[in-house]
Amino acid sequence: MSEVIDETIIPYSIFDEEGNRLKIKISHDGKLLFLAENIPSIGYKSFYLVHNNALTNSLNSLSENNDNSLPKKALPEKENISEFILENEYVKVIVDEKTGNLISVYDKINEQEILQGYGNELQLFEDKGQYWDAWNINPNYEEYRLENPSLISIQWLEKGSLRQIIRIKKTFNRSHFRQDYILNFNSPILTIKNKVNWQEDYTLLKVNFSLNIESDFVTYDIACGNIQRTTKPKTEAEKAQWEVNGHYWADSSNHNYGVSLLNDCKYGYDSKSNQLRLS
Repeated sequence: MSEVIDETIIPYSIFDEEGNRLKIKISHDGKLLFLAENIPSIGYKSFYLVHNNALTNSLNSLSENNDNSLPKKALPEKENISEFILENEYVKVIVDEKTGNLISVYDKINEQEILQGYGNELQLFEDKGQYWDAWNINPNYEEYRLENPSLISIQWLEKGSLRQIIRIKKTFNRSHFRQDYILNFNSPILTIKNKVNWQEDYTLLKVNFSLNIESDFVTYDIACGNIQRTTKPKTEAEKAQWEVNGHYWADSSNHNYGVSLLNDCKYGYDSKSNQLRLS
């Protein structure tokens, strides 16, 4: 089992070119992290890694000479997070410890709750009987809902001011799911990193986000542009678009607010006025 690393025992410090000590942390996989800000366009900026023993010796030497030009030694910030809550200046995210699903994503800047039900809910459906079954989805798949994957574990991987990560593990039949919720301190984007060992036949997996907004259409990224599709189909052509393709994002917005789902590898979606799902 992974352990959360105590940031107060990091033996190094990082300084920028102006001599400012930067916040640092050790990631769960042993990497040293810090935020590199104000990098010039088509340029570079230098940062300096200093062992704390060398820094202490330098400070002691400077102290003897009454020179205070270097900053005083300070240990990296340590935070105590006891609940499964990811939070920064932009968003507050609550993970349900019983299911591993998101139960709240609160936009602190706009004072808007994004979810009205579960977010990142893995839903499974039986899907068979179709011609070219590797390519086609049963139009009535929602009538054959299977049990959701079971939560095996939920744990903190990283805590701190630079990055927070919660890892959940789930299982269904012969398949296993590992998902990391990642929130960087200076970003309004919650990243969900997935690793799936898929061993099912004739089964459709979707990830569901029940949204706290009403939208008449969803905008999908497609090659060379984007396209809007209605969430309230009326014509036969619109009803036939119960599953649509999209590339790197889908956006559900109204005149007041909007939510985007970004992804880098799956391109099938379905939507309702207050729901987005990725296949």
